[in-house]
Amino acid sequence: MVATAAAGALVAGVVTPLVITQATAAPGAETVLSLDFDDGTSGDWANNGGTHSYPSVDGNRALQVVRTADYQGIKSPSVTWEAGVEYTFSMRARLVEGTEGTRDLRFVTDPGYTWIGNTTVDATGWTTVTGTYTPEADTASQIFIGSANSAVATEAYGYVVDDILVTRPAAQEPPAVTEVLSLDFDDGTSGDWANNGGTHSYPSVDGNRALQVV
Repeated sequence: MVATAAAGALVAGVVTPLVITQATAAPGAETVLSLDFDDGTSGDWANNGGTHSYPSVDGNRALQVVRTADYQGIKSPSVTWEAGVEYTFSMRARLVEGTEGTRDLRFVTDPGYTWIGNTTVDATGWTTVTGTYTPEADTASQIFIGSANSAVATEAYGYVVDDILVTRPAAQEPPAVTEVLSLDFDDGTSGDWANNGGTHSYPSVDGNRALQVV
C-alpha cells in the first residue's frame, strides 16, 4: 500500500488539518468500434466497394471482399478521436483460399489516409492485423480497410476479415480515496497522536485551531 500525505501550509511551525489517503487506479479499456459479422452483415459499417459475402470460416461468419482497388471493403461510422489518446486497432485477416502469394492489409483513416497496422497476410491461415493510432488533435474521421494491389493494379483478389476491434484506455475517473488518518486540531488537542517533542500549543489561525510547535 502506498499512502500519500496531504497537509495544509506549514508556516512558522504551524500545521493545519492533516489527512493521509490511499488512491486506487481504475484499470481497463473502452471499446470504440467492434464488429464480428456473426449476423451475416457489416452492421453500421458502410459498403466501400468490391463484392461482399459472409461465408463461414472455421465455424464463424466473416466478411469476404473481392476487390480491384486498394480502398474497397467496408468503412466505419465517423468517430471523434481525442488528441493524445492511443487507440489500439486489431482484426483477423487472410486471403481467400487458393490465392497465391501475399498481400498487405491495414486500417486507414479517412480523411487523413493514415495507415494503421499494415500487415502481410496470405491464404494459409489467420493473421492478426494490429496497430495503434494517436492523433495530435481532436479529429473526426472514418476508418476503412485498405489492401495492397496485385502486380497488375486492377487485378481482382479476395480477402477475409473478422473480429474488428478498436479500443482506447478507459476514461480516468477521479481516484477513489479511502481516509486512513484525519486530524484537524479543532478541539485544541492532537487527538491520539503522541507528542514527539517540542513545545505545543493550539492557536487560532485564520479562524481555525491549528497545531503550533516550537
